[in-house]
Amino acid sequence: MGQGWEISGQERVGVKKAWIEPGTPVAGGYEIRLLVDFLEDVAPGRQPSWFLWATSVEASIETTTLGSFRPLPGAQPLLPRAYEPRVIYSLVLDGRRLDAVEDLRQGKDLNLNCWFYANRFSNDGRANPHPMAMQEHVKVDARTWTETLSKLGYSDFIHIEIPIPRTADGDLLRAAAGLLEEGLAKQQQGEHADAVGRCRMVLDAIKQAGFGGRPPEQILSYLQQDAGSLTVDERTALMRATFRTFCSPAAHGRSDREEFTRDDATFALATTAALLRLVPRRLAMNPSAPGPAISG
Repeated sequence: MGQGWEISGQERVGVKKAWIEPGTPVAGGYEIRLLVDFLEDVAPGRQPSWFLWATSVEASIETTTLGSFRPLPGAQPLLPRAYEPRVIYSLVLDGRRLDAVEDLRQGKDLNLNCWFYANRFSNDGRANPHPMAMQEHVKVDARTWTETLSKLGYSDFIHIEIPIPRTADGDLLRAAAGLLEEGLAKQQQGEHADAVGRCRMVLDAIKQAGFGGRPPEQILSYLQQDAGSLTVDERTALMRATFRTFCSPAAHGRSDREEFTRDDATFALATTAALLRLVPRRLAMNPSAPGPAISG
C-alpha cells in the first residue's frame, strides 16, 4: 500500500491493486473500467470512526489528461467494511481521445498517473464532507491494453487523425491544404467526384510547392503518355501496384526500412485501409486482367 488516505491516527486506506478491463458497449464511445482493490489499515479491535466514500479518479498520461473515472452506481463505502473493498470506476472515451492515448503510448506499456479522491464523513451524523486525495501510478502492460481495445471494438477500425499542415513547412503547402479542405467539404456534401478531383488538384499543388520528388522516368513516361485511356478500375489496380513498392522495403528487411517514421506508418495504414475497402468493388470483377509490370 502506498501513502494512502490518512483517516485518523489509527486508520488508513490505500490502493492494494488496480487494473483495467473493457466495459460495456456505449453509443459514440468506448467504456474503460478501472478496478481498484483498497486495503484498510485499522488498529486491531478498533471500529472505524469515519465513513469514507470514493468519488473519482483523475487519470493522466505524462502531461495529457485522460479523464475522470467515476464509481459505478451502487458503490459501497470504503469504511466501515469488514473486508477488503473493491470499487469499479468507469470512464467513456471517444475515438479521438483513444487515438491520442495510442500516440502517447507508442506501442509500449500504458502508465497512468492517477489521483484518487474520496469524501470522509464522521460517524456522528454530520454531513459536512472532508475531501481527501492520494496519488498512485497504475501500469497497464501493452498486451492487456491492446486486448482491451480489441474487446471494445476499437481495433475494428483504422483510427487515424492526420492534421492539415498550416505552419512551418506547411506555409509552402497552404494552397494544397486549402484544396484538401474543399475536398472534404465536397465529400460531406455527397459530391464524391468533385472530392476526388480536388485531391488531384492537391497533388498538383504539392508539386508546384516544390515537393514533387523524382519518380522513376519509365513510370513517369508511362503515366504521361498512356494513362489517359485507363478506366477507374485500372487506375485503382495501378495505385495498388505502385503503393506496394512503397511498402516493400519494410516487408523484406532491406536496410532502408529504418528510414520509415511514424508519419510513414500513418500514410501506409490509411492508404492500405482505404484500398482494402475499395478493391472488392473496383478489382474483383476482373482479377486476372494484366496490368503494368512494376517490381518491388
